[in-house]
Amino acid sequence: MVRRGSAYVRIMEEDDFSWWLLGVYGSSTYYNRDGFWEDLAALRGLCDGIWCVGGDFIVVHYARERSASRGMNVDTNNFNVLINDLGLVEPPLINGKYT
Repeated sequence: MVRRGSAYVRIMEEDDFSWWLLGVYGSSTYYNRDGFWEDLAALRGLCDGIWCVGGDFIVVHYARERSASRGMNVDTNNFNVLINDLGLVEPPLINGKYT
């Protein structure tokens, strides 16, 4: 199914194990991010069990990830709240030029 800024599918394994794959591409405008993040929170309620989220949220998790260090901003703070609320885990990406 496709939603605003995301597409998701339920994967059914042969042993009846299932999980969700969610691809995201966040909004580049501040005005649309809250709606996008609300959609993700609603999807979490619909997608029971294990899920894997990949893509580009177009916002950084930590201020140090920015090329221009402006410290924490509202988007970064809200993104961290979303990560915590949804129980997401960011894998370590080391020495990647584009991560």
